[in-house]
Amino acid sequence: MKNIYPDMKRLFEETGNRGRKLSYTPRQIIEEFGEYVKSLEESPIELVTEYKGGKNPGTKTERFSRPPKVTDFVVRWLGKSMSWWANIEQSKRNGNEFLNIKDKITQYCYDCKMDGAIVGIYNANIIARDLGLQEKVAVEKRPPDPIENMTLEEVNAEIERLGMKPKGIDETD
Repeated sequence: MKNIYPDMKRLFEETGNRGRKLSYTPRQIIEEFGEYVKSLEESPIELVTEYKGGKNPGTKTERFSRPPKVTDFVVRWLGKSMSWWANIEQSKRNGNEFLNIKDKITQYCYDCKMDGAIVGIYNANIIARDLGLQEKVAVEKRPPDPIENMTLEEVNAEIERLGMKPKGIDETD
């Protein structure tokens, strides 16, 4: 499991602190995020495909980098909750600095997922749903417009009702 989720011990680090929560400075969060991204790069997902028969039987191994995820970084790597992450900028001392770092980390994760989906590393539909980009189209059937379906008699009656003279129509018709 270490190859898929490196450094699992961080998930349970806070359980032995007897209720004392680890706190992070803005600088420490930046450093931890750098370590997190580095660990993802060092342990890519390997997909082994076996080819039987044909001209070139054998196996093919492909390596795919993992996209950094905010939830993964906060919950598993830092050992914090998402509510902590959502309210991190409410710190009295470093609120703006935390907000700036939070925005940059979120944007970095978003960009990595988007780039991976664009070049075909990740399933574009899943990434679009994850990033909230899924196109939502509502198709509604409306009743036909009564004006579009008027007969010639109805058109002439409407023209007469409005007191207009039709252009190009001779009065003798």
